[in-house]
Amino acid sequence: MWGLLVMSRVYIEQRELPNMRMSTVAADLTQHFFTRMSKGKLVVVAEEPFLLLRMARKHWLQLERYVQRERARTLHAGRIAELSSILLRLQQLEFAAKPPSAAPLATILFLSPDEVSEITSECHTVYMVCEVSQEVTDTAQAKMQQNGLIVTYKTK
Repeated sequence: MWGLLVMSRVYIEQRELPNMRMSTVAADLTQHFFTRMSKGKLVVVAEEPFLLLRMARKHWLQLERYVQRERARTLHAGRIAELSSILLRLQQLEFAAKPPSAAPLATILFLSPDEVSEITSECHTVYMVCEVSQEVTDTAQAKMQQNGLIVTYKTK
């Protein structure tokens, strides 16, 4: 279940999960990353960014293996080319649990709420997977590209 609110410069999507266990959040993030990866840099704001990065990376590698298996199974040349293109994009993403200044080439950054002020204008999507103050949300909105997306998480 999710809802979409439009703020002045960015959209806010509210996602509800059955629980906020790290594995559940990481699985949902991974699915959402896939739909947003072509838009620009992604930032995940979490209380424990390094742990969440490890879980999300694990789910991401599972997605890569799934695409590899699908590509190996098909005999249709067009489908093989399509899956090869998807696989290349999946493999090019770089994950980091560092601020943008310390990992300028990272595509997906995992930050603590204290590091939100370091978001750059290249960021197009921010995932708030922990409780953050309105000030942190406002800082993220001010730093993001116009028509960006902030995704907030809560339990059902």
